[in-house]
Amino acid sequence: GKDLTVDGTSTLTGDVTTGANVTVGKDLTVNGNAETKGNSHIGKELTVDGTSDLKGDVTMEGNAAVAKDFSVSGSTSLKDTKVDGTLETTGNATFDADTETKGNATVDGNSTVKGDSDVQGNSHVGKDLTVDGTSDLKGDVTMEGNASVAKDFSVSGNTSLKDTKVDGTLETTGNATFDADTETKGNATVDGNSTVKGDSDVQGNG
Repeated sequence: GKDLTVDGTSTLTGDVTTGANVTVGKDLTVNGNAETKGNSHIGKELTVDGTSDLKGDVTMEGNAAVAKDFSVSGSTSLKDTKVDGTLETTGNATFDADTETKGNATVDGNSTVKGDSDVQGNSHVGKDLTVDGTSDLKGDVTMEGNASVAKDFSVSGNTSLKDTKVDGTLETTGNATFDADTETKGNATVDGNSTVKGDSDVQGNG
């Protein structure tokens, strides 16, 4: 009915049932399975050499450190997350809110932006750029390669061109002013009046 104190080793080959608390002052070694139907409290570290199968929810009030790979078969809900190394997604990545990239961002595959895209720094596209909608470019546009326009090309402001070749018909609805010499190798047709302020040199029939 009172306390039992054993100074040596006790070997219990049968079941042990205690109606009160059990306190172990040193190490406790269980060679078989251990089943706890109530709550278990471990005041210090818990080391598991094998696999842990936790069928219920796991709540950690402190930090969790994973030395090797971390695999989640279901959904993962994270609040503030910092990745010190490389973040690689093998599937699709969906961002419902704003995303901010302070360094470089490299996309090896396709990138689809359903909303607005605001790039405050430089943007480099290594391959083709296809825009299905309207592009509004508020600053200067510099093209080091060729530019091909499949449909109409409209300029509201002034246009400054260097060497320009027109394979089709050149039509001006307004006035055309040539500050330097003009050379026409074929026929020239003027439906309206033609005003020449300087000399006019006609080498053929006039």
